Parts: sequence; structure tokens; C-alpha cells
Amino acid sequence: MVKFRKKWWLEKINKISSIANTKKESLYKKNNNFSASKSRFDELAMWKSILYNQRKKLIDLYTNTGTLPIQKKNRVPGKKTFIYKTEQILEAHLTDPNFGVCAFSFEMSMSRVHLYRLTKDFTGQSPSEYIRNYRLHKATLLLTQANKSVSEVAYLTGFNDLSHFSKCFKKVFGVCPSEYKKVEIMSYLFV
Repeated sequence: MVKFRKKWWLEKINKISSIANTKKESLYKKNNNFSASKSRFDELAMWKSILYNQRKKLIDLYTNTGTLPIQKKNRVPGKKTFIYKTEQILEAHLTDPNFGVCAFSFEMSMSRVHLYRLTKDFTGQSPSEYIRNYRLHKATLLLTQANKSVSEVAYLTGFNDLSHFSKCFKKVFGVCPSEYKKVEIMSYLFV
């Protein structure tokens, strides 16, 4: 909260008043014809009173509260919007093995730090973990639904190295990809 300085506002009001008064005097001196300068003087007087009343209302409002209200601009997307946007971007770059956190933050139009903060808040994972887990979950879908080999699925989901794919897959799902494929096929046949 920002502390209100009453003296500062009063100085601003006095400055506006002095400007209006000097304008009035200069207009009057410029135009010897009083009727022509009277309309301008009335206009300046009107603006002076409007500004003075606005400032007075602000002073009364903030003197009673003692602080200036600061409005936060909520630019942070909602969880659903954020997740939807990340999934769209990750789906578009699923096969790209070079798609990492820097490219992800660029596509999301935010800094890496802000992306990390939002991803951690909404998913509980860091952006790199989120990208890897998204790819692994897509790999499970491809393994079960498509008639593709494990190496094809690894390359289709953006993994260059088959051993790294298998290691990550086993860490997340508890079995290696080929066993997962067999188990899913067997569970599908016997259900």
C-alpha cells in the first residue's frame, strides 16, 4: 500500500489554480475586448472548478482511508486456459526433439521464470518435467492405439535416444515400454 501525502496533493491543486489564474490574466491582457476574453475566462474557471472538485474528492477519500488502493491487474491466465494452451503448444511440437523450456516459454509468450512459476503452481511439475511427462503420456497412447514399434513411438514423441526414452518411461510407469505394450494388449484381449 502506498502512503498518501496530503501536502503533495495540495501543492498540485495550488499549482493548477495558479496556472489557471495566469492564463486568465494573460488572456485578459491580450484581448482588450472584455466580451471575447470573458468566454475564455469562463471556460478556464469551469475547468479550474472541475479539477479542484476532483482533487478535493480524492483528498477526502484517501484521507479517510490513509492509503491509496492499488489495483492488481490480473494477467495470469486461469488454470484451464493455461493447461489448454500448453497442451496445444506441446501437441504442435511433439515430434521436435529440440523443443525445450526456452522454446516453450517463447511459444507461451512469457519469461522462463514466469513459465516455471505458473507450471509449478498449476501442475506441480517443472516445465521440463511437464514436457517430458506429456510426451510419455502421448507415447502410452501411441503404444496402445497405434500399431507402431517402441522406437517409432520414441521418435514420434520427440525422444532422440531410445535408451533415454525407455529409462524415462520406466521411471514414470514402472515398466519398460515394450512390457507396457504387451500388458495393455493382454488386458485388452482378456477384458
